[in-house]
Amino acid sequence: MRPLPLLASTLALLLLPLAVRPQAARADDAPAPADKPAAQKPEAKATEAPAEPATVTAEKGAFVVVLERDGVFEAVDATEVTYDPEAWNGELETVDAFSTGRVEKDQVLARFKTEAIDEAIEGATKDLAIAKKRLEAQKEDGRRAEEGQKLAIARAKVERDRALEALEWFKSVEREMRVKESELRIQGGRDNLADQEEELAQLRKMYKADDVVEETEDIVMKRTVRALERTKVGFDMQLVRQRRFLETGLPNDLDDLEANAKRQGYEYDKALALATIQLEQGRLELEKTVYAVARQTAGLEKLGRDREALVVRAPRAGLAIPGACVRGKWAGIEETARALRKGGKLRPGQAIFTIVTPGDVAVRTTVGEAEVLEVAEGQAVDVVLTADPKKTLPARVARVARVSGDGQYAVGIELSAPDERLMPGFTCKVKVTVSRREDAVTVPAGCVAADGERKVVHVFADGKASPRAVEVGATSG
Repeated sequence: MRPLPLLASTLALLLLPLAVRPQAARADDAPAPADKPAAQKPEAKATEAPAEPATVTAEKGAFVVVLERDGVFEAVDATEVTYDPEAWNGELETVDAFSTGRVEKDQVLARFKTEAIDEAIEGATKDLAIAKKRLEAQKEDGRRAEEGQKLAIARAKVERDRALEALEWFKSVEREMRVKESELRIQGGRDNLADQEEELAQLRKMYKADDVVEETEDIVMKRTVRALERTKVGFDMQLVRQRRFLETGLPNDLDDLEANAKRQGYEYDKALALATIQLEQGRLELEKTVYAVARQTAGLEKLGRDREALVVRAPRAGLAIPGACVRGKWAGIEETARALRKGGKLRPGQAIFTIVTPGDVAVRTTVGEAEVLEVAEGQAVDVVLTADPKKTLPARVARVARVSGDGQYAVGIELSAPDERLMPGFTCKVKVTVSRREDAVTVPAGCVAADGERKVVHVFADGKASPRAVEVGATSG
């Protein structure tokens, strides 16, 4: 019997003793319009009774709305076994491998060649040893550089302090002493000139009174006059030098001392500033080298772990099958099985095995947007196996996705009891009971016609059919 529409209880009481016209007895037949009578048979002779139309009787009882979809079994807890290296990117070449079947935890599933990674580990080990020696040398250079900078700063400070001290000494003592020395030299020159002039005068007096030979007198006088002239010239030169000394020499010496004090102060400040910068630069470079060595160390350790992982072991007990199982569909079983033969090649990250527990499965199906709001967690489900259509498993809706990228919303279904015969990838039919009414009045969907915004059925009574407004409920089929 085809599913029937659900009517309101008040309507059910009204229709129970009645019957509807037969033209809409099938759910996929077009309903008869309310304002157009059904096609009549040719008018009978007056002597014959009119023929009674075929009808269906409205029924009251249980009404169930079932949503039927295709489903697939997927593992509740599938463990995908892959080789996911941390550092090694070389291809995997099979040495030997397990085929298919039950495995225990830590059982060897596959072995891959290690020659290439062994060479990489050897090279990385040597590079790390060199890097560590370089780090030691850099640390020693840094220590010595720090000591050298301390010495340079101390030397710069001494030079600055000496320059400041020399400047202060010149201003407070040296300049005045040098002026006095200059004056004393001028005074000495002046005294020397006066002495020679007086000696010349005395000679003239003496030669006048004495009976010295004229030739001798002439020689001595000439010598004394020449000496006096030289002294005068020397004294004049001395006066020029003193003036130059006072006007230029002393100021220049003061300028030189002040400039030297500034320069030594600058050199000291520069030494301090550069020392701070260079020490920080050296510290950063050392940290960079330490980090590089740590990275090389970590890389070598990763290669070591990658080397160990080339012997692939089962992470848990279960049934190991080559390839991957995604949403209940197995992929790459034959391709992976061929790659697991000796000499076969696999890619890092590729699923090598998937370990499942037989019977530990759930059902996955999808519904369209038009039905997604009718499906809710907890609804009863009948699961009919494709492999055994006579076998129906009770289940319930466990989850319903409310977002979708393609208009199909995933529905997860939990079985009421496990069945070890079931494997991920098996298909089935799922029948979701979306609603149930125990006392519904039902008629075939085709019996309900539209009259504007109203829904009506045609009731046959007292030899004639008349439209009756009804309130419809759920529809199934």
